[in-house]
Amino acid sequence: MRYQSLDTLRGLAIMGMILFHTNYMLEEIFAVDIFSFSQVFWYILGRVVAIVFITVSGVSLYLSLQHGSHDRIAMRTRERFMILTTIALAISLVTYTYFYEQRISFGIIHFFAIVTVLALPLVRLGSWNILVGIACLIIGYVISPMSFDTDLLIPLGITPIGYYSADYYPIFPWFGYYLMGYGVASWLSLRGYLDTLFSWSHQMLRPLAYIGRHSLLVYVLHVPIIYGVILWILH
Repeated sequence: MRYQSLDTLRGLAIMGMILFHTNYMLEEIFAVDIFSFSQVFWYILGRVVAIVFITVSGVSLYLSLQHGSHDRIAMRTRERFMILTTIALAISLVTYTYFYEQRISFGIIHFFAIVTVLALPLVRLGSWNILVGIACLIIGYVISPMSFDTDLLIPLGITPIGYYSADYYPIFPWFGYYLMGYGVASWLSLRGYLDTLFSWSHQMLRPLAYIGRHSLLVYVLHVPIIYGVILWILH
């Protein structure tokens, strides 16, 4: 079952992400400051967008597992993992080759590729994933100041000294929001609140919901399109 409300929330997050990335490219790549907002605003926007998108993805995982056979779910998981991994590797290759200072070694697509697999053993915990998610947030808070002279721990949230990436979403703490989304959906469903909370819809929201349903395609295409448009305008 697909809720328009969740697609709308995902669409809103995507629109916020497009705005965030547009400003980032203008400032960091082209050295142009058009949006006169403080860095605090952009930091909060980036965090809110990521939290909403990842949490909604956790809710969507719960819904997908309620409407499909085990074999179908396993097949979809393998397909999604392969697609996301391929895209993630392509993003790393392009950024390391052409935009090394903003290189992406473990961005949000890398994150989703990994959690697609990591989440499956935990789904049986149901609403207890709320607590597991909180534990992931705490672990992320504890280990984030740590630094080791290796890139192997980057996916976990431990980076080398001086590490910088334009898009970095390590397992800790971000997996926590994903699991909390799944756990909250499970808790709401057990108490009969899930449909009540997410069944709202409106015709005017269809464009946003459409964007939300095709969020992966929009994510893949929006960066090169924005970059090309800015380059064309400025030159």
